[in-house]
Amino acid sequence: MYLYSRARAVTVNDWSLRILQELGVAERVKEDMDIARSVTWKTHDDHLVLRLVPSQDVLGHPPAMMIYQPEMEPSSGRTPPGTTRSTCVSGTASPA
Repeated sequence: MYLYSRARAVTVNDWSLRILQELGVAERVKEDMDIARSVTWKTHDDHLVLRLVPSQDVLGHPPAMMIYQPEMEPSSGRTPPGTTRSTCVSGTASPA
């Protein structure tokens, strides 16, 4: 059961993946991610605000990956807030 089943995050960067690597779950969660070739922000009426094309991989992981956070949380070995064991906020585990 999720406290909030909609995604709160849609991308992770190579720094986030390094944190997940430290937790020992990076390869497992990457199985459900897609590499982001670019990230584009637009207004509600489709005007371009910003487009980023990630630089080359320098930390051993792709610079940006697309995620669906509610599916990533259980595969990370951590449980979402409001469920049981622990929560994962910015890569640091804390008691629920």
